[in-house]
Amino acid sequence: MQVFIFLTCLLGCCLLVLMLIQLHANKEELARVKDYNKGTISNQEKAHVLQILRILEDGYTKRDLTAVDGCVASTFSNKDVLILGTNPTEILTGKEGAKNLLLGDWTYWGKVKFHLDRTRFDQLDSTVVYVATTGEVKIDMWRLKLPLRITGVMVNENSHWLISKLQFQYDTNTNLIIFSWLATIGFIISLILTLLIWLWTKLKRKTPRRVVSKY
Repeated sequence: MQVFIFLTCLLGCCLLVLMLIQLHANKEELARVKDYNKGTISNQEKAHVLQILRILEDGYTKRDLTAVDGCVASTFSNKDVLILGTNPTEILTGKEGAKNLLLGDWTYWGKVKFHLDRTRFDQLDSTVVYVATTGEVKIDMWRLKLPLRITGVMVNENSHWLISKLQFQYDTNTNLIIFSWLATIGFIISLILTLLIWLWTKLKRKTPRRVVSKY
């Protein structure tokens, strides 16, 4: 029985070490700064596109709900807007969808920071630019900071670049997260088994033996 308890404790310790290693690797992955190359766009057009993205970034920084309508009008296209959020159900269309996204994000999501100095711009023609950048969000409630991958398509309407397609995605290594959770669950199970076996042995020792009479 003691050997079994020892082996269970040893398994738990091994899983704990594995969990800590995976969590450390995941932390390093989240902290790693990603940088896309600069793409193909002229400096003049790049400045115009960045101007629009900075308006959106400023809105996410201030999180002023009264400024949502103005931000949407200044940054989003008048047609064919499609937005994909981080949640599977966040599929929004049109300027009304953009407004709902900003209202939800600015109210509940957290503090978002764009890394616009690391943005890639690919100008497909005079009217379309593909944008890819990174960012981060700090969840207020949990004090958790998560990296973001932000991609989109901007179109030129009346000499103004506006957002037509936009996607927010958590930029995390899901394999590390899965391994960390599996190691954590395994450690908890082994700990519970060890405690149950220890309690059972204690109770067994305290249980008085029945005296059998020879008569």
